[in-house]
Amino acid sequence: MLNISESISFQDVLLIPKHNSYSGNISTEISINRGEIEYSFSQPLVPSNSFLITDVKMAISLITKNSLAIFHDGFEYYRLSYSEVAIKANLLKSLREIRDICLNFINRPDFLKFLGFTVGVGAEDYDTVQELYNQGVRIFCVEHIVGDSDAVLAMVDFIRKLDNQNLIIAGNVVTGKAAKSLWITGADIVKCGFGASSRDNTRENTGCGVPQLSALIDCAAEKSRGQYLLSNGGVNTPGDVVKALCFADFVMSQRLFETSFEAPSSNAKFSVDSMITSILKEVMVGCRMQNVANLRALQEDVSMVRLTSSGILEGRLI
Repeated sequence: MLNISESISFQDVLLIPKHNSYSGNISTEISINRGEIEYSFSQPLVPSNSFLITDVKMAISLITKNSLAIFHDGFEYYRLSYSEVAIKANLLKSLREIRDICLNFINRPDFLKFLGFTVGVGAEDYDTVQELYNQGVRIFCVEHIVGDSDAVLAMVDFIRKLDNQNLIIAGNVVTGKAAKSLWITGADIVKCGFGASSRDNTRENTGCGVPQLSALIDCAAEKSRGQYLLSNGGVNTPGDVVKALCFADFVMSQRLFETSFEAPSSNAKFSVDSMITSILKEVMVGCRMQNVANLRALQEDVSMVRLTSSGILEGRLI
């Protein structure tokens, strides 16, 4: 049986402005209560957990802003050339380096409340999770090309049973059914997106995927109180970030962060701090145009208009 549905991306819609009645500051803080621990992040932007983006320098910059940083597991590079033992050793080495900087140079003994580590779902990853946990890590990002899988659910279950205080991010998925399974199993934050980035050729190579905005809408429909959604990919502008935050609580991007000088091998001349400040300024304007004072309220009453081809062209005319 053939089943074809219509889906949309960020570029297909615009938010309809509403009458504004707020005159105060817009809050972008996101707090997550997990057992006796509150994880509180100052803003929703998260750099991609690619080895090209989030290494030691990027992680430190995010920690100083009380923002979420998810360290890579080297999957895209290290696992093509090195053993699992070497990969785990590299993660632990990076953790020690970050710990040293945070404790001895920037006075951030609470750094582990903002620093997560990406882990896979193979047999060897269970040992890595246990070792990271022994070193004090409490934020884990379980990632696999097929987030809707028994292997991801099993790892989420393992990390949840390891410690109920752990903050678990898991994905990637593009359907509400898959997101709900991860939340029920124990994930706090579900990572939504499959090949939505121009830097990701998954759709081209596999023929699989869902346009990012439709994927977010479907996943957000299954979200309950205490469950969170992270939009991974598809954003090119601050306006796309605002649209994503109408359904997601966090927005992950490689494109937005790859030109900051904290990104590995970057030749940029501006900091991730200035980039985040610039984007959040536009996000706050977007919130004000939606007549909301915080990100949570942005998700309560979303009104969008679908653009025709002429409407898309109209916004690009000089």
